[in-house]
Amino acid sequence: MIGETPQPGETPRNEGSPWSFADPDPAWWRGGTDRTATDPPTGQTRHPRRRSPQHQAAAGGTGTLVPPGEVENTRTGEAAEGHAAGTQDVAAELQRTEPAIVERDHDQPDPHRYDPLRPPSGHQPKHTAETVAADEKTPAEAQPAPVQPAPAEPDVMVLPEPNARNRPTVPIERTPVPPVPPVLAPQRHNRNRPTEPLPPLTGSPRTDARLERLENHPFWNADPEATEPPPTERPAHALPRRRPGRVTRQPVGALLALIVLSLVSAFFAWVSAEPFWLSMGHGERGYATTTQCTGSGVGQRCVGRFAAADGGFTVARVTLLGVGPGERVAGTVSPARMVSRDSHRSYLGDTSPLLQLRWLLGFTLVLFCGYAIAGVTGARRLETGRARRGAVLASLAGPLLLLGGFLIAAW
Repeated sequence: MIGETPQPGETPRNEGSPWSFADPDPAWWRGGTDRTATDPPTGQTRHPRRRSPQHQAAAGGTGTLVPPGEVENTRTGEAAEGHAAGTQDVAAELQRTEPAIVERDHDQPDPHRYDPLRPPSGHQPKHTAETVAADEKTPAEAQPAPVQPAPAEPDVMVLPEPNARNRPTVPIERTPVPPVPPVLAPQRHNRNRPTEPLPPLTGSPRTDARLERLENHPFWNADPEATEPPPTERPAHALPRRRPGRVTRQPVGALLALIVLSLVSAFFAWVSAEPFWLSMGHGERGYATTTQCTGSGVGQRCVGRFAAADGGFTVARVTLLGVGPGERVAGTVSPARMVSRDSHRSYLGDTSPLLQLRWLLGFTLVLFCGYAIAGVTGARRLETGRARRGAVLASLAGPLLLLGGFLIAAW
């Protein structure tokens, strides 16, 4: 160690080392005008009501805190009584003890056990210490009474419930069941009658209506028939509702159209009967002699004489059809055909394509007349499909019957 270093307990010989500084005087920081904490300020007088210091600190010290002494009770009269009452209230509030915990009897249902809208009230125990002590029985009273066996009940089978509250049961054992009077028999349309909702009514119409819909909604019914609406019975005296019918037409126009179309269909059937039989190969072959021809084109009219090829018969005057330009001269003899000796028309030459077109066009026009009769008479405006089909078939059957009659007559 350095020789000048002070040893423990030795006073340093100089102040050259920072480790050798001595503690300063406690009053080194005071100036010439400084004062102690207990001296009044210079140039100021002490306030007359200001307390004088109870303990004078030593010079250069910071002072010592003295514990407060007891305050002298100077309250009298009503102030003293109020102070005492307040002290008692505060002490009672601070010393309040928690109430004894009483276990709730959960096996006893209360009135609001199944009520989802129970009133927001606090728990009030039903059984207090006084009631429990009063309900305690003596040993003589605590002896249970002899239990009597309950009567045997037959096993039952629960059927699908038709209603949320009405669950009929049927015993498994076949026991005689008294007949139910017809008056008391339940009806089908009463099965959907709403029952009393659960929970009980709350007194609020809006809440009661919501609980009623929730309890008796068809979604909760297991029986599919319960969701069907009850059948409405129509009174016997009530007339069925009439559908708004269409505007009725006058029958006079329909009758006139029916007559006209019938005559037109008869004409087409008449002119188509002989060409049909001739195209089918039925008829007599022979020779026709032209007697007279007038007009030209569609208005051409020719008359002549027909004689059978086998000489069986001769017709003096017949209408010649299919006469060509070179056959219009009087006295011209041409091959011809007739359906029968009673016919008044003779067809010259090979007229097979013309005959085919003639009877096909005539038959088509006959069917068209029948369809037109169904339209003008209102057969397609009837209510039911069966009636419409029958009326349309009848309208077509009339012209077809006329065609069949002319075919039979031309044979």
